[in-house]
Amino acid sequence: MKYAVIYLSETGNTEELAKHIYVCLPGNDKTITDAEKTDELPEAEFYFVGFPVKNRLCSIKIMSILEQLGNVKVALFASCGLPANNKYMKYIENAVSPWINDETDYKGLFLCQGKGSEKFREILEVQTGYQPEEINRIMEMAAEHPDDDDIDKLYEFVDSMIE
Repeated sequence: MKYAVIYLSETGNTEELAKHIYVCLPGNDKTITDAEKTDELPEAEFYFVGFPVKNRLCSIKIMSILEQLGNVKVALFASCGLPANNKYMKYIENAVSPWINDETDYKGLFLCQGKGSEKFREILEVQTGYQPEEINRIMEMAAEHPDDDDIDKLYEFVDSMIE
Protein backbone atom coordinates (compact mmCIF):
# COMPACT_ATOMS: atom_id res chain seq x y z
CA MET A 1 0.00 0.00 0.00
CA LYS A 2 1.25 3.46 -0.89
CA TYR A 3 0.66 6.10 1.80
CA ALA A 4 0.70 9.90 1.77
CA VAL A 5 0.57 12.16 4.81
CA ILE A 6 -0.53 15.67 3.87
CA TYR A 7 -0.90 18.39 6.46
CA LEU A 8 -1.21 22.08 7.22
CA SER A 9 0.11 23.37 10.52
CA GLU A 10 0.13 26.81 12.08
CA THR A 11 1.52 26.29 15.56
CA GLY A 12 3.38 23.02 14.95
CA ASN A 13 0.78 20.71 16.50
CA THR A 14 -0.51 19.19 13.28
CA GLU A 15 3.01 18.91 11.88
CA GLU A 16 4.04 16.95 14.97
CA LEU A 17 1.09 14.59 14.49
CA ALA A 18 1.94 14.21 10.79
CA LYS A 19 5.53 13.22 11.57
CA HIS A 20 4.36 10.61 14.06
CA ILE A 21 1.90 9.18 11.53
CA TYR A 22 4.60 9.03 8.87
CA VAL A 23 7.00 7.17 11.18
CA CYS A 24 4.45 4.55 12.21
CA LEU A 25 3.21 3.77 8.70
CA PRO A 26 4.57 0.44 7.44
CA GLY A 27 7.09 0.05 4.65
CA ASN A 28 8.97 2.61 2.59
CA ASP A 29 6.29 3.51 0.04
CA LYS A 30 5.14 6.66 1.83
CA THR A 31 5.49 10.43 1.61
CA ILE A 32 4.91 13.36 3.92
CA THR A 33 3.93 16.74 2.48
CA ASP A 34 3.36 20.17 3.96
CA ALA A 35 0.36 21.31 1.88
CA GLU A 36 1.44 24.92 2.32
CA LYS A 37 4.59 24.26 0.30
CA THR A 38 3.04 22.61 -2.77
CA ASP A 39 -0.12 22.44 -4.84
CA GLU A 40 0.64 18.97 -6.20
CA LEU A 41 -0.75 15.97 -4.41
CA PRO A 42 1.51 12.95 -4.06
CA GLU A 43 0.19 9.75 -5.57
CA ALA A 44 -1.06 7.24 -3.01
CA GLU A 45 -3.73 4.69 -2.20
CA PHE A 46 -4.23 5.89 1.38
CA TYR A 47 -4.06 9.52 2.46
CA PHE A 48 -3.79 10.86 5.98
CA VAL A 49 -4.86 14.51 5.78
CA GLY A 50 -4.22 16.81 8.73
CA PHE A 51 -5.23 20.31 9.68
CA PRO A 52 -5.65 22.69 12.59
CA VAL A 53 -9.29 23.27 13.49
CA LYS A 54 -10.20 26.92 12.95
CA ASN A 55 -13.70 28.16 13.65
CA ARG A 56 -14.82 24.52 13.87
CA LEU A 57 -13.64 23.76 10.34
CA CYS A 58 -10.61 23.06 8.18
CA SER A 59 -8.99 25.56 5.81
CA ILE A 60 -9.99 26.12 2.19
CA LYS A 61 -6.71 24.47 1.15
CA ILE A 62 -7.67 21.25 2.97
CA MET A 63 -11.20 21.40 1.52
CA SER A 64 -9.67 21.59 -1.95
CA ILE A 65 -7.37 18.64 -1.26
CA LEU A 66 -10.27 16.52 -0.01
CA GLU A 67 -12.33 17.34 -3.10
CA GLN A 68 -9.45 16.19 -5.34
CA LEU A 69 -9.08 12.79 -3.73
CA GLY A 70 -11.17 10.24 -5.59
CA ASN A 71 -11.11 6.48 -5.36
CA VAL A 72 -8.70 6.25 -2.41
CA LYS A 73 -8.79 5.75 1.35
CA VAL A 74 -8.67 8.85 3.54
CA ALA A 75 -8.25 9.35 7.27
CA LEU A 76 -8.21 12.80 8.83
CA PHE A 77 -6.23 14.07 11.77
CA ALA A 78 -6.55 17.43 13.45
CA SER A 79 -5.56 19.48 16.44
CA CYS A 80 -7.65 22.11 18.17
CA GLY A 81 -7.17 24.55 21.02
CA LEU A 82 -10.16 23.28 22.96
CA PRO A 83 -10.21 19.96 24.77
CA ALA A 84 -11.09 17.22 22.29
CA ASN A 85 -14.10 15.01 22.99
CA ASN A 86 -16.35 12.73 20.94
CA LYS A 87 -19.10 15.34 20.55
CA TYR A 88 -16.66 17.94 19.20
CA MET A 89 -15.00 15.35 16.97
CA LYS A 90 -18.38 14.42 15.42
CA TYR A 91 -19.09 18.12 14.87
CA ILE A 92 -15.77 18.52 13.01
CA GLU A 93 -16.42 15.39 10.94
CA ASN A 94 -19.85 16.66 9.94
CA ALA A 95 -18.46 20.09 9.07
CA VAL A 96 -15.67 18.65 6.89
CA SER A 97 -17.60 15.78 5.27
CA PRO A 98 -19.17 17.86 2.45
CA TRP A 99 -15.67 18.23 0.94
CA ILE A 100 -14.90 14.53 0.99
CA ASN A 101 -15.37 13.15 -2.50
CA ASP A 102 -18.22 10.60 -2.78
CA GLU A 103 -15.80 8.07 -4.32
CA THR A 104 -13.49 8.32 -1.31
CA ASP A 105 -13.38 5.56 1.28
CA TYR A 106 -13.45 7.77 4.39
CA LYS A 107 -11.99 5.93 7.39
CA GLY A 108 -12.25 8.35 10.33
CA LEU A 109 -10.88 11.33 12.24
CA PHE A 110 -8.29 11.62 14.98
CA LEU A 111 -8.66 14.80 17.03
CA CYS A 112 -6.56 16.01 19.90
CA GLN A 113 -5.97 19.23 21.74
CA GLY A 114 -2.99 21.28 20.69
CA LYS A 115 -1.20 24.37 21.81
CA GLY A 116 -3.27 27.48 21.26
CA SER A 117 -1.86 30.62 19.69
CA GLU A 118 -2.41 34.16 20.94
CA LYS A 119 -4.91 34.54 18.10
CA PHE A 120 -6.81 31.59 19.57
CA ARG A 121 -6.81 33.34 22.95
CA GLU A 122 -8.26 36.45 21.30
CA ILE A 123 -10.99 34.35 19.65
CA LEU A 124 -11.89 32.84 23.02
CA GLU A 125 -12.06 36.30 24.55
CA VAL A 126 -14.25 37.76 21.81
CA GLN A 127 -16.46 34.87 20.67
CA THR A 128 -17.17 33.01 23.90
CA GLY A 129 -18.59 33.93 27.25
CA TYR A 130 -15.57 32.47 29.01
CA GLN A 131 -14.18 34.40 31.94
CA PRO A 132 -10.44 35.24 31.91
CA GLU A 133 -9.73 32.48 34.46
CA GLU A 134 -11.37 29.89 32.20
CA ILE A 135 -9.44 31.14 29.17
CA ASN A 136 -6.19 30.93 31.13
CA ARG A 137 -7.06 27.37 32.21
CA ILE A 138 -7.80 26.32 28.60
CA MET A 139 -4.57 27.90 27.35
CA GLU A 140 -2.49 26.27 30.10
CA MET A 141 -4.06 22.89 29.42
CA ALA A 142 -3.53 23.29 25.67
CA ALA A 143 0.14 24.16 26.17
CA GLU A 144 0.75 20.56 27.28
CA HIS A 145 -0.64 19.03 24.08
CA PRO A 146 -0.16 17.01 22.04
CA ASP A 147 1.22 14.98 24.94
CA ASP A 148 2.44 11.38 25.19
CA ASP A 149 -1.10 10.11 25.74
CA ASP A 150 -2.27 11.91 22.57
CA ILE A 151 0.58 10.34 20.59
CA ASP A 152 -0.22 6.86 21.96
CA LYS A 153 -3.86 7.34 20.89
CA LEU A 154 -2.67 8.57 17.48
CA TYR A 155 -0.62 5.39 17.00
CA GLU A 156 -3.67 3.30 17.93
CA PHE A 157 -5.77 5.29 15.45
CA VAL A 158 -3.26 4.78 12.63
CA ASP A 159 -2.95 1.06 13.41
CA SER A 160 -6.75 0.70 13.31
CA MET A 161 -6.90 2.53 9.96
CA ILE A 162 -4.33 0.38 8.17
CA GLU A 163 -5.42 -3.05 9.42
